[in-house]
Amino acid sequence: MAPTVSLVAMPWALADRPSIQLAALKAYLQHHAPGTVQVRAHHPYLNLAADLGFSLYQSIAAKSWIGEALYAPLLFPDRRAAAAKLVNRHWRSPPVFPFARVEQALTDRRRLDPLLDSLAGSALVGFTVCFAQLTASLYLAAELKRRNPRVPVVFGGSMVCEAMGQSLLSAFPQVDFVVNGEGEQPLAALIDRLLDSRPVTETPIPGLFYRTPAGTVAGGGRQQLDRLDSLPIPDYQDFFNDLKACPPLAHGIVQLLVEGSRGCWWHRTAGNGRQRACRFCNLNLQWNGYRAKEPERLAGEIAELSRRHRSPKVALVDNTLPPGNGDRLFAEIEKIGRTLHLFAELRVPVSEGQMRGMRRAGVEQVQVGIEALGSRLLNRMGKGTRAIDNIAAMKWCEQFGIENQSNLLLGFPGSDEQDVAETLRVLDYVSIYRPLRPVRFWLGEGSPIHADPNRFGLRAVRNHRWYRSLFPAAVADQLTLMVKDYRGDQGRQRRLWQPVKRRLEQWRADYLAVTRTHPLKPVLGYSDGGDFLVVHRRTSAADQQQAFRLAGRSRAIYLECREPKKISELQARFCPVSATQLMEFLDDLCNKRILIKDHDRVLSLAVDEDIRRFCRGLNPNR
Repeated sequence: MAPTVSLVAMPWALADRPSIQLAALKAYLQHHAPGTVQVRAHHPYLNLAADLGFSLYQSIAAKSWIGEALYAPLLFPDRRAAAAKLVNRHWRSPPVFPFARVEQALTDRRRLDPLLDSLAGSALVGFTVCFAQLTASLYLAAELKRRNPRVPVVFGGSMVCEAMGQSLLSAFPQVDFVVNGEGEQPLAALIDRLLDSRPVTETPIPGLFYRTPAGTVAGGGRQQLDRLDSLPIPDYQDFFNDLKACPPLAHGIVQLLVEGSRGCWWHRTAGNGRQRACRFCNLNLQWNGYRAKEPERLAGEIAELSRRHRSPKVALVDNTLPPGNGDRLFAEIEKIGRTLHLFAELRVPVSEGQMRGMRRAGVEQVQVGIEALGSRLLNRMGKGTRAIDNIAAMKWCEQFGIENQSNLLLGFPGSDEQDVAETLRVLDYVSIYRPLRPVRFWLGEGSPIHADPNRFGLRAVRNHRWYRSLFPAAVADQLTLMVKDYRGDQGRQRRLWQPVKRRLEQWRADYLAVTRTHPLKPVLGYSDGGDFLVVHRRTSAADQQQAFRLAGRSRAIYLECREPKKISELQARFCPVSATQLMEFLDDLCNKRILIKDHDRVLSLAVDEDIRRFCRGLNPNR
């Protein structure tokens, strides 16, 4: 019988979706050496979610500090009080956090012992370690080593890249190897080496940290696939088998995860070492460069996984969609001819036609890389985008009924009163759209700003102080961990962005009130009458509705601004209108807040209320 390789995803992975890391690795290992090993993917987070109840489990999983703090005392009992304090700091949902109930579930031997028995006989046990999975994985690895000290344990994932993985290997003897970056090839090479009884130290494996006989950590580097199209389709069968064993969860609709690319095409490093990247972002720690699957291949993968697992819910887990191929991708997905409920992450600019194509393919939720509503601040963040393109994306989401789950980043180091004032100005215009979610800036290991802190006025960069609630001080100081503390302008930034935070809260309340009063209608929409159009502004008060009528050339100019448009291009398009007349007209529309101006560009804000907006551009022969 072939030896077993066990792969594990610990809490607090979200319980309504499988681990794409385990599924991708399992499929690759079985494809790489068919019949050489059996691969079993374990999802113990499902059992825990069934024990705790789906709602409580998901609430914990959404707060990574809480998830890490709950397992910390199982590793270090002296951290119990400090960890409980950290949980209470982050748990803001009534009722009081149920510590006794959760602790009992985490240590339930009826659940742990069968899992440990299964893992202890493996030829290798691999853990995927992402947010909120570090202390849980370390705990289970320690329990496994007590059961069988000889079983090799390997960690991989975003939380153990580069210096984080090296320091982890130095501090925790229950971990034998750490995959650095992409996992398929290093893990396959490690398994081959172990099965052949050849030491890893004989010839280092690129992409793998290991211990030398002297106990020091060696290795590293990266090993990546050239073409993602060469990967087999992820194998989620073990997840669905585990799900069937959890009756409280078995009847939910699972969101399947699909990977179309790795890395980010915007994130590049020049020959001089300077980076073109979003300066706060560290989502690309695992990858060098950018690679994407062909649209036809990705659409086929979506179709097959949806058919195989009887689920229409699919999330594209890419950091961003591939440039240039987005239209082809969604055209191919539309050809599948099935109802799908898709999630995707986007970079602007995105046109009305592109968003229409996404919606027709089944995209219902997006996260757009908005982050800021002022072009000056976007430039400081390294986004490479304009505020008006962000606003256009918000508009198209509203027009096509796509839930916009995008963030507004507050407190970016060095932002100032001018950035806050510009943000507040734009908020007065965009509050007609679904509210953005406020997210406070945090400094992440490996981000461009972390690599060059002096440029942004950051000093004394170190692990976040809350890690000392999880680990003894000597251990916490030895580790390199994901979230950083620093000295700088944090206090000033909190005070500076308070008006924006309050305005976002008001925006959410106002938007909810208006959409409850006018279900299925936009807050600001227009009806086109052919030679005139009417812009409707709806409010929660029946006596405060507004209507603006534009006829003839005024209508034509407004429709010309459906996409961000340079004012100089408008002047050329409507040349009988003088520059003064045009600017007076545009300023009047801005004062009515039905059009916005961003430097040399303008954008009309009302969305098309005609049901045919979904159908325009359809190929009648398809």
